[in-house]
Amino acid sequence: MNTSGSSAGRVTFDSLISYDTAKYICLVYYVYLGPLVAAFGIAFNIINIIVYVSQGFRDSVNISFITLACSDIGGLLSALWYGIGLNPDFVRLVNYAYSPSEFMNFTAAWPRAYFSKITCWITVFITLERCMCIVAPLKVKTLLTPKRTAVCMLVLYCLGVIITFPHAYLNAVFLVWKFDLVSNRTFLGFGYGPNYHKIDLIGGFINTMSIIIPLGVIILSTGLIIVELQRKSLWRQSVANSGGAMDAAFVKRDRVVFKVISVLAFLLIICYLPHACNFTAYAIVPDFSLTGKYVLLYGVMWSVSWISEIINSSCTIFIYYFVSSKYKATLNSLRVVTCLKTLILLFSAKKNVWTQL
Repeated sequence: MNTSGSSAGRVTFDSLISYDTAKYICLVYYVYLGPLVAAFGIAFNIINIIVYVSQGFRDSVNISFITLACSDIGGLLSALWYGIGLNPDFVRLVNYAYSPSEFMNFTAAWPRAYFSKITCWITVFITLERCMCIVAPLKVKTLLTPKRTAVCMLVLYCLGVIITFPHAYLNAVFLVWKFDLVSNRTFLGFGYGPNYHKIDLIGGFINTMSIIIPLGVIILSTGLIIVELQRKSLWRQSVANSGGAMDAAFVKRDRVVFKVISVLAFLLIICYLPHACNFTAYAIVPDFSLTGKYVLLYGVMWSVSWISEIINSSCTIFIYYFVSSKYKATLNSLRVVTCLKTLILLFSAKKNVWTQL
């Protein structure tokens, strides 16, 4: 497949990556590894929801963590469906009823992008809330009540729809039945409205800013949290050394808060960096698109972003469990954990019996 430009010295995707290499990378990330990690991530986030619902809604941060888990589940379900829909065996099973890249981008990749934004924004909200709790704790408790936090989460979800899907609700991109003369069959694929290029340009810029700005906010707010926590921890440590058990508990709490926020923020920044780079390239490089000259590189770069975001959405349970003692205690007290431990023991016992036969 050769789509090299005619101009001398022009860099083409053929010189950057071969078709076979791009196909293999995308197949592994999208079809095999992505759905596998997503399946585990869905189960983990369901456990997260159960834990925070069990802890109650009096603490507003629990509502934020629940909506974060819901967003992660939505994104992981989209990733799971995307992997199924791109699987060559499934495409043959449905008799090539759709264009895999176009149909799955419309029904799975765009929803996944939507939930990725929501996950990023909720993490920004949590980080800012924790930052305000450290800087002005008394004001935050009265300002961010559980009810107001729930309203903020709803606003974020609605705003995400407006920003992510302008192509759909402005009728710039839609699904239509197409006919292929070579194979003599009809299939679902993209249809483009007359306003596609204008909306695509504006939408690309907005989507880029909707990721880059939140990442910048997370970095700044996390830095402020670190500075404030270190300053207050030093002060409380000096007070605790005088014999105050209550102040020693405050020092320990500060360390836990510091660890949770730092790990969550660091993980999000690392996992969303490819996403931000891809949107930036999409906005400034005309041929870096699904229909452009760099389509192979475009697919590979988005597959890297895809799997990194799936990992981010799937591993929060480990951060909560190993850093938050309250989460760990609640999880260990749940019946679902007891059932899982029982199943593991039964499976291990059954395996030992079979090995002895």
